[in-house]
Amino acid sequence: MLTLEIDLCQLGASWRCEQQELRGAAGYLSPLNHPMTRTRMNVDHGVWRIEITERCAGTDSLLVEGDVAGIRFTAGTGGVCPLYLIVDGSVLRGSWNPADLLSWVSPTRLVDAAVTRLLTRRQRYSANTMFDGLCKVTERATVTADLNGLAVAYPEPAEHVIQARELRVGAEPVSVFGRLLAQRVSPLAAAEELELAVEISGGLDSATVATSMTRVGGLVGLRSAGLQVDGGIGEDQGARRAAIARRLGLRDLEVSASAYLPFAAGGPRSVENPHYADGDVYAEAFDQLRLRLHDGGAQVVVTGFGGDELMALRGSERGSGVAPLPPDLPSWLGERALDAMPDLDANIAPVSPVPVSALMVFAARNPAYIRYGLWPVAPLADSGLLRLCESLPVAWRRDKALFRCYLGRAGFDQRVTHPDTVESFQFVMERAMRRTGRLMIEQMLDDSILVDGGYVDRRPLELLRDKLIRDRAIPRLLYDTLAVERSLQSVRHAQQRNGMTR
Repeated sequence: MLTLEIDLCQLGASWRCEQQELRGAAGYLSPLNHPMTRTRMNVDHGVWRIEITERCAGTDSLLVEGDVAGIRFTAGTGGVCPLYLIVDGSVLRGSWNPADLLSWVSPTRLVDAAVTRLLTRRQRYSANTMFDGLCKVTERATVTADLNGLAVAYPEPAEHVIQARELRVGAEPVSVFGRLLAQRVSPLAAAEELELAVEISGGLDSATVATSMTRVGGLVGLRSAGLQVDGGIGEDQGARRAAIARRLGLRDLEVSASAYLPFAAGGPRSVENPHYADGDVYAEAFDQLRLRLHDGGAQVVVTGFGGDELMALRGSERGSGVAPLPPDLPSWLGERALDAMPDLDANIAPVSPVPVSALMVFAARNPAYIRYGLWPVAPLADSGLLRLCESLPVAWRRDKALFRCYLGRAGFDQRVTHPDTVESFQFVMERAMRRTGRLMIEQMLDDSILVDGGYVDRRPLELLRDKLIRDRAIPRLLYDTLAVERSLQSVRHAQQRNGMTR
């Protein structure tokens, strides 16, 4: 929610509030200027304070307090826009966009556990990033910066409902859910000064949120947007999106996901564009969507993220069903990554009020929204809604029955509430891997930071390249490896271009 650059050797210098920024001989702190944020600043006898909060009943916040001894950063519970920090010498730098700080990291000094999490799709919510020294301020955490570096203090774990409860006779969970969701979106819908848009994928989660938005605010002609996939699944998805838009009176736009494939030349993840690996999987297509929303005047995008977590079943509730497991380890994983496997759960943040998986999605995807001037809001990622759903009997959560009933009562037919197919980007990813995967593997066999660092084994990578020539099957974790390698190469390329070596 802000950017900053401060010489920690000059913390005793005077500070002043100047045009919504805090400035002094030591440097500056510049809060994000967006209609969805509110900033308060105060300087008093060498002690200063900045508090940035999310408007319209949002839960994200950042408190920054400084004095001659150091600077303390404390995040709120929302996790919408986490701050990243790095100390280089005596200079502290920070930004809501991790890409802003990549000039001060080394593409070869990496955190083994964090790299391995990305390569194996076993991400964790942690202050650690894959770059040594680059720190993320996780929800409710406090990070202190001084001449000794950065120190992270995690909060106590949040409490949750540990088992489902029986409903009272006559209880109406759909109505209660609808009221709670309406309370969450009402401040947004009532904010006439904001230009709103909703993402609709054709799925239950985003349809539920869009329905609540239009019901509560009486919004006419609300803008909506989504990615369209190809094939029969895409036709079904398009029909559902059209039905949702028609029923709710939305002004819809769509972007073809296949027209903007992952790793497309000149896109946000080209080698020429320094970027962080843990970002949007379909960044190329979503960037086009975000660009069009921005050009259309949108300032806030309301999404359906968090729905899967609300409807999740506990392990004991799955019955004979198989618990979801992470993918098998890729055959090309190197010794250094294999050695880091026991450390994947080291230094992770405690249980949060909202699901950790939603916070990881926010950290990965939200910087791209904000780059386009769009503030992302996920009403389903709400602690009150989560407590309700954690308490509901399994039957209401299994197969998202609660959402299906909510949408059915809103007048949607079976095509929306019980679709024959669900939206999937599998074909988009497979097309991207067939088009660029083999070439990117060839480039890795020529020059690879991951291979040189021991995170990827060269011989299995050669076999994988040969397999892609003969076989149309795409290994599940190929994308993840290519994404990390491309990110590291982009950092090294930018530093070499600027005459920097780290």
